[in-house]
Amino acid sequence: MFKLTDERPIEREYTFDGRSFFIKRDFKTALRVVEALQDDDLNDLDKVGVTLAFFSDIDDFLDVDYLYYMTDDEIKAMADLVNELLTEVFGDLEANVEYDLAGNPMPTVKKDASYDFTHDAEYIYSSFVQAYDIDLLSADMTWLEFKALFQGLPDDTIMKKIIDIRVRKLPTGKGTGKERKALIEAKRAYALPGTEYADDREEEDDGGW
Repeated sequence: MFKLTDERPIEREYTFDGRSFFIKRDFKTALRVVEALQDDDLNDLDKVGVTLAFFSDIDDFLDVDYLYYMTDDEIKAMADLVNELLTEVFGDLEANVEYDLAGNPMPTVKKDASYDFTHDAEYIYSSFVQAYDIDLLSADMTWLEFKALFQGLPDDTIMKKIIDIRVRKLPTGKGTGKERKALIEAKRAYALPGTEYADDREEEDDGGW
């Protein structure tokens, strides 16, 4: 949770398997972690290793030979540490490592159907420039700072307009046919992959006359 009374966190040194590091808590690292946790091409163990590698900036945790020769106890310890780092960076537990019945790590991250930080990167970038005169390519801020500014984007920014299109309900009733058709076209134009309007398909328009 973002609080105005909070100060920038005092950096704490973490250690895993004899390797010490200070956590990277900038928003770009956090976005890379979110992307990794949402990547269906990575298995659960890979996601744990990638997350730890991003936060620690230690590439050894990406090494397949390292990851797949770990004992079950070592994997559990790594997953527990990743949980702690996710909580430390995200603050609101947007991402966390769960376990299946066999005790294997299953990293997950909450998704929001109205926006995607990877898919919407250009819209987010231009919206930050418009609203705050902030160049996200060179900006230095934590995830919580970035998320607070993202949530506070004005309604006239392209990102907020797109979010409105995605979440707006289709009008129904007499005389709404043209408005309904226009909104469906807009939803298709800005649909996120895997969502209802992502496929360019014919949709029955039976809500207006």
